[in-house]
Amino acid sequence: MKRKNDGIRQPVITPGEAWHLGRMEAVKELRLRLPRIDTHATEVLESIEDAAVIGYGKSAKHYPPQTLPPDFVFDSYLDMPVVVRPHEPVPGWGKIEFDPGQSGKPISLITPYRFVDVDSLPEGTRLVAITDPRHAALASVVDVLTCFRSALSFARVATGPDEASARIWDIVLVQLQAGRYATASLPPDEFHGWSNTRVQPGDPFGIPKLVADSAATARAQQALALEACAMWLDAANTVAGQRDDHFDTLQREVEDAWTVMSKLLESSNRMVVGEDWEHVDAMPVMRHARGRIPLLAIVPKDKSAEVVAKLLRQASE
Repeated sequence: MKRKNDGIRQPVITPGEAWHLGRMEAVKELRLRLPRIDTHATEVLESIEDAAVIGYGKSAKHYPPQTLPPDFVFDSYLDMPVVVRPHEPVPGWGKIEFDPGQSGKPISLITPYRFVDVDSLPEGTRLVAITDPRHAALASVVDVLTCFRSALSFARVATGPDEASARIWDIVLVQLQAGRYATASLPPDEFHGWSNTRVQPGDPFGIPKLVADSAATARAQQALALEACAMWLDAANTVAGQRDDHFDTLQREVEDAWTVMSKLLESSNRMVVGEDWEHVDAMPVMRHARGRIPLLAIVPKDKSAEVVAKLLRQASE
């Protein structure tokens, strides 16, 4: 694939979208290699290219049609295609649509580790690298739990209380599969001791320590946080499933875990910010274009509402 250096880079995380992008690239390469092919072959290539663009549009419903076809590269670090968009995206969470599971309803989930264009943050924002692995691990776990909270809240609103319990099993399965895939794709040397063998987390409050003690890179931390939280969610759901108030029980478990660890994360953020804490808001940025180490965006309090509004609007779209 041609390497594009301009624009915002966004990983392609859905197989269908990646497949259509690959088909577009194959046609493009064939055109370059065979510039003088006959008319019939040209028409065939054009029809394949048109079908790829239409297929991509259907797979990537979260992108407006006018952005097609996109420029993209293959990122060897992420080991996946990366779309390069010339316009500045609205910072926020990615969104994935899944086919109906056993609940019979489509599943819509936001993904953790949102990409933030830090250059678009308000004037006066300070960016500080989160160099303490324990702080970064805690931020990763809170990010994942935030997505779990959103998924459960959306399930209740979209399906109603009677169908919500069936929807839970679909959500848990998707999260568990994503977590296992995330860690399985990493080489052992991204973990301390060069081993990615881990133990089942007994409760959510021990996950940040597990992540900090096991992962040697920021990428490994984020993958392990997703897998460990998903394993805990699966175990908690199994226990909650034995109760009549299945959905409410699991939602309380997730809410309690998120509340406790969000407060711990706030304390860690406060230690980095220091004496300016009363005048700013701090937001961990897990993915950005300035490297792999997470950043703490320290935004002036009078401008932080603008940032939060953008993130919430993106999460709800």
